[in-house]
Amino acid sequence: MSTLSVDTINGQTTASKVMIPGHVVQVTALANTTEGGSTSTSYAEVSNDYRPAITPSSSSNKVLASFEMNIWGDVDDDSQGTVAAQIKIDMYVNGSFSSNVYESNTNNLARGGQNRFTTINVSLLTTPSTTNEVTYRVSFRRSSGSRTIKFNTGSYSRAVLMEIAG
Repeated sequence: MSTLSVDTINGQTTASKVMIPGHVVQVTALANTTEGGSTSTSYAEVSNDYRPAITPSSSSNKVLASFEMNIWGDVDDDSQGTVAAQIKIDMYVNGSFSSNVYESNTNNLARGGQNRFTTINVSLLTTPSTTNEVTYRVSFRRSSGSRTIKFNTGSYSRAVLMEIAG
């Protein structure tokens, strides 16, 4: 049998829970199958169904946000060159835009007559500084080529949000 002796715990406490900096306070997850597509060179949200959200219990806590997004470049078999996309993730607090937390480099999705399915994984440690709901919105845009960029075609995307005690 082990014994743990503690003289003092520094940090925040809520109700009967002791908040130890660095530990996971809560986890939310979202899986989304809504398909979308765009030929736009301006950012467009992939789906209003793919908005993972979490409500931090303390404004000093951080959120570790992990995204697995499935993107596809549609060039069929007609050898019309390449198509590439960029991904952007914005953070919203209580429904209002807070900040852009991620923007990718160009991802080449298809080459000369070959469709290319790409899974893009992004993990971010964000500091919302709030106890209001925090929502992440993912947008994408075509950065080169002339064909359609597709989201979740024949697959699904996931997101996991973890509140980390500050």
